[in-house]
Amino acid sequence: MRSICGLRRVRVALRLLPALALLQNQNAAEARSPGRIHSPVPATPEPSSPAAEVPEPASPRVLPEHRQFLSTLVRRTLADAAEGRERYKPSYVPKGLPSGESEVVVRLRNQGLLVVQGAGGPAPLITACGDAALTAHELLKLQDRAALARSPELLIEIEVVGKSVPLVLSGEQPALPKGTTLHQLLARIEPGIDGVIVQSPRDSSRVCPSEFFSANISVLEGLRSMLKTVGLSEADLDRAKLSLFRTNHWYEPRAGRPVIALRRGLVPVADEDVTPRALDAALDALAQHMMQRQQSSGLFSYEYDAVRDLYSAEPQFVSQAAATLALAAYAGTRHGDAPASAARKAISAQLRGLRDCPQSASSSFIATSDGENRLGVTALLSVALARHPDSAEYGPARRRLIDGMLWLQQPTGLFPTAFPPAHSLTGQDFFPGEAFFALAAHFADEPTQQVNDAFDRGIAWYRDHFRNRPSPAFVPWQAQAFARMAGQTRRQDYIDFTWELTDWAAQAVLTPEGCEFADLWGGVWGPYEEDAGASTAAFLETFCEAALLARKLGDREREIRYTALVRQSARFVLQLQVRTEELYFSSSPADALGGIRTSPVNNRIRIDACAHALTGWMRTRDALFPDE
Repeated sequence: MRSICGLRRVRVALRLLPALALLQNQNAAEARSPGRIHSPVPATPEPSSPAAEVPEPASPRVLPEHRQFLSTLVRRTLADAAEGRERYKPSYVPKGLPSGESEVVVRLRNQGLLVVQGAGGPAPLITACGDAALTAHELLKLQDRAALARSPELLIEIEVVGKSVPLVLSGEQPALPKGTTLHQLLARIEPGIDGVIVQSPRDSSRVCPSEFFSANISVLEGLRSMLKTVGLSEADLDRAKLSLFRTNHWYEPRAGRPVIALRRGLVPVADEDVTPRALDAALDALAQHMMQRQQSSGLFSYEYDAVRDLYSAEPQFVSQAAATLALAAYAGTRHGDAPASAARKAISAQLRGLRDCPQSASSSFIATSDGENRLGVTALLSVALARHPDSAEYGPARRRLIDGMLWLQQPTGLFPTAFPPAHSLTGQDFFPGEAFFALAAHFADEPTQQVNDAFDRGIAWYRDHFRNRPSPAFVPWQAQAFARMAGQTRRQDYIDFTWELTDWAAQAVLTPEGCEFADLWGGVWGPYEEDAGASTAAFLETFCEAALLARKLGDREREIRYTALVRQSARFVLQLQVRTEELYFSSSPADALGGIRTSPVNNRIRIDACAHALTGWMRTRDALFPDE
């Protein structure tokens, strides 16, 4: 398994494509699809030396003081245009303002919704900003004259567009080979960093990096939409020319307010920001977000889309149990009645599905309304019962659920992944690990021979399963379960399996050696998101348990190594937590605040990602700051 970060080192015999012209206006109703720019097709570039190397696209250099100056320039230009005065001309120009010609995109937003956008250039940066502002003003007069009076209160978003470079797959030719697929192109595009230009013989389309994440559009979805715009299909990729570019992106919330510079729509978090105080603040904000999403039934909304202000209605019962566990654990370590009350409400909702196992008077499971009765629901809910401040009250129900999992396990060590009348062996990478985790948590409170035997039966089967079919999904729960049992039993095979799983996962952590983007360092690359994303929170739990086990065993070398992974991944997950300044595109920021976005460029917030982050940060405190 190797570390991947979407790095591109391409060679092609082309000059840079000239930048495309004006952005079409994108009103709030178009927020469901990526914004598009149409322009006349640029002249075909002439080939240069066959040995020429196309440079990586670069973000324009705009310093903080330049951003504030340009934001003021745009706002003054809009104000003068609204009053019918001559075009605003600044009385001074800051030192070091980039020279040469630039393209600028200006967007005006009202309570998160895009009101209008315009573009200017190529021209000197001051001129391009003024032109973009005037274009937006003229469109605003046509579309929403009432908004003209509100222009001082509108949020001004600015994106300075850098030079574009051709995208090629290999070799020295700009043309894409016959049979090229969109998935091949994705490996050359860094989500949230690269903007894309698609040209056909008769039209062109451009999407800025910010337009992908502010509309929750994946690069794949965006490419498909752009191809359709220029009259091509996926089968016509060899007729298209693609180019990449980067931007410098910021916004001014209101007149006179400090500007907010963004990268992938985020404000970066540094390693030194991982402190006990920061973790406590993050935990409290995340728990509040989760409690806010609890429904009258006691369950939680599974997903929230901060762009469209929509909650998902799907229940996702295993994720519900994970969220219940996380809040119960949080309630056990924090003062106040609200978390304990929310966890109790969620527990009560799920315990309504308590059913006896067939022909077993002492064993139970949690039946779910979809009839699937997944093992993971029973497993995670049993841990929630143990972590809740009122765990003694839930003791009898918890023991029945533990006995139900022991009843389900086969003599070979294999766990069927559903309780009768459902029957399933699928999901072996997920649910058995959750069962082992629940059994290990029970063993810590009430050591029994039955639980010890379940691990003894299971390790050979699941160790072989992992070695034959290694999967990222397998690692987090299994590693945590065997780490905890290893700490209690000191069995060498459990210890070795913990190291094997942790070291395998560590190879997927993005580092400076394998990734050029500092904001992604500490993230775990996986198949679930573009680059690294919220699944990192599950691996953070793994690294914490491994570090704590190494400390308990006196393995100093592993403790140092795993603790470094904890700090790196905790930083990355902290960066995924939604903060006020990152919600400039949202009409309902309070609903998203404190949640964990799916990835740096996907603003959907899933309850299971929030649950992993909550428990992961609590264990991070134990691993990094054991004395505080």
